[in-house]
Amino acid sequence: MADAPTPKPDRSLAIDAVKGIGILEVTLHHALGQGARSFAHKGDAAWTAMRATAWATNFAIPLFLLLSAMLLAGSLRKSPDVGRFVGRRTSRSVWPYVVWSLIYWLLRWRSNPQTFDDLGKLGGELLTGKASYHLYFMVILIQLSLAIPFVVAALRRSNVSFWTVFGLSLVAQFGVFEAQKATRLLNAPASSILWYVAPLVVGAWIGLNRERWTATWRAGWPALTLVAVAAGAVFTWMNVDAELGRNWNGLAYNGMAVLFRVSASLALLGAAPALANLKVGPVLAALGRYSLPIYLVHPAILSLFKGPRVTHALAQLPAPALWLAVAVTALSYLFGWLTGLVRVDTVLFGQSLPRRAKPSSVTAS
Repeated sequence: MADAPTPKPDRSLAIDAVKGIGILEVTLHHALGQGARSFAHKGDAAWTAMRATAWATNFAIPLFLLLSAMLLAGSLRKSPDVGRFVGRRTSRSVWPYVVWSLIYWLLRWRSNPQTFDDLGKLGGELLTGKASYHLYFMVILIQLSLAIPFVVAALRRSNVSFWTVFGLSLVAQFGVFEAQKATRLLNAPASSILWYVAPLVVGAWIGLNRERWTATWRAGWPALTLVAVAAGAVFTWMNVDAELGRNWNGLAYNGMAVLFRVSASLALLGAAPALANLKVGPVLAALGRYSLPIYLVHPAILSLFKGPRVTHALAQLPAPALWLAVAVTALSYLFGWLTGLVRVDTVLFGQSLPRRAKPSSVTAS
């Protein structure tokens, strides 16, 4: 597992495959949430299976942030052009965020004409990514773009090992959790990059030290994988238990969450070459190249499957929530592909999406 099989895939293909897994997790998580409400009763076997699966694969946001930090740090290392960096981040993060916030406000306005009555509330939603429940990620991504040059500058001055950075980032993350518990300084902590210090710092280190990371992974993959599996099992149990009514200590919960999500992200990144060489590797890479449009549009498509007729039709199938996830993922991908075909992808996503099946540098950012 530590050594990539031959032939070695293109590095960008491997990263695209990991992003494909990440975006599949996003659509699966949200489809399972809707499926648990529509096709099961709380506490029964079907509900428990769906909720456990949803939480056991709940690592996509830290994964995308770690990958984005890695790619941005690598870009700054090769070409420290601040003007170009700011321009690309504005077009690829700020622009699509504003566009899709407006789109989701308009969708909400159709059912609630009072949506635009309180401009102050809308301004607060824009700052925290609350125009739709998933847009907080775009706010964090914008903050990551602002923070990454400073993190890169700090890491460049040091020669610390991966394990030192990994450990210190976890300590810093726990410090943020404790500070938030004591001060309640952040009104929307999940919309702040401070809630994701660990993937930011670790991702930046990897971007600056790709060769050292490869050596670290080869030597340490059993430990990272074991941590991911063990922490994931505990994290899943805590969440299912909490949904059934048990209260967990916030620090313990957040600590287990960051340990699972960061270690799982690192394990997937380390296994990227092997993943790209699987028979499904090209499919995963294709999804990864369209991760941004899939991420932005899938809640709107998911809402189309909430109607009683569609829900009843899906309920006739085995594992209806999985079919729901497949349908939403496929339609979201098709939407992204069509926007590129008719050349409106730049308007909607701030960048030209790939029009041929080849590796690209398009990220979730």
